[in-house]
Amino acid sequence: MANTFAAVAERWCAFKRSRLTDAAKGGVQRSRLYLDKDLLPALGKIPVFEVKRADALAVIRRIEKRGALHIAEKCRAWMKQIFSFAVAEGIIDATPATDLDALAAIQPPVSHALILRGDYELRFFLTKLREFRGRMFTGGAISLLLLTGVRAGEVGNARPPRASSISKTRSGPFRPRS
Repeated sequence: MANTFAAVAERWCAFKRSRLTDAAKGGVQRSRLYLDKDLLPALGKIPVFEVKRADALAVIRRIEKRGALHIAEKCRAWMKQIFSFAVAEGIIDATPATDLDALAAIQPPVSHALILRGDYELRFFLTKLREFRGRMFTGGAISLLLLTGVRAGEVGNARPPRASSISKTRSGPFRPRS
């Protein structure tokens, strides 16, 4: 059946993937993972025009029940986008995924990483870092974070520069000698 929830979700994924930059394609991969894990097993075989708000809510409640509140939030947004895509295609007149956020479980407050305060905490951390016997990459990445002050995601996604671009970007005291 061409207009099952699964078929519309596949078309939505293809539509979305074709419009994203390489950096944003991770979001499509993540949505694909949770589509396959949570949304498609429950809704996939149902014709999109037969999916009711109660069906969509039941899927979200199952996700919330396992404590994955952030994933439930993402799945609500993806369902809304998939049903809106079906509306735009002329398959349905209204989306059953609207206003599901009004019934969302309350997420706990975000707990951010601790900040090293004062000389003692910094010395203690640096000592532990020197004693670290895990992967060399991990210790090096943490050291790089401390030396540069960049965010962890920037270090994790960093790529080595090409040799031709190094001489063009360096300036000041760090310029390579000719």
